[in-house]
Amino acid sequence: MTLSGDHPDGQGWGMFYFTGAFDGSRFSSEKQRQWLDHGHDFYAGITFEGTEERIMLAWCGNWAYARKLSLRAGRLCQTPYLLTQVLSQSMVFEGEITLEQSWQLNKADGSILKLMISPDKITLDRTGSKLLSSTTELLHLDYDLEIQTAALYHHDGLVEVFLNEGAFVISESF
Repeated sequence: MTLSGDHPDGQGWGMFYFTGAFDGSRFSSEKQRQWLDHGHDFYAGITFEGTEERIMLAWCGNWAYARKLSLRAGRLCQTPYLLTQVLSQSMVFEGEITLEQSWQLNKADGSILKLMISPDKITLDRTGSKLLSSTTELLHLDYDLEIQTAALYHHDGLVEVFLNEGAFVISESF
């Protein structure tokens, strides 16, 4: 995983990764780089061993959220780790996506985030965020995977979206 300043939409910071083979001295990549998280402020990931699972902690507004990593079909997948009590209280949605669905998330300070997910696109609208004052910021991603399932969490000014059991992730603060 590498820290990079060239986010897919040209704004923000992020991390990408490569999958491939390591022969003891040389790494051969199977695919081009893939983004670990498509949000604007997810970086500085650190992975930990010593448990049965590979765990990663990365910066996204703070260091409070860890993820379990797994590799499926050449893609790094992520799921929330050890936050079941917090996450069960902050779960907004979990299930199948068949048509466009939308949510409006509100913070105590009056900030609003609108999230729309359909089987072929995701739109995050932070125009109601106090963090961005009057600036309009839209993150509109078209991607190479058909969305089948989604899990959406909202806690402490952070929204996390895990699509297709963590194959595509967006973490966004607002």
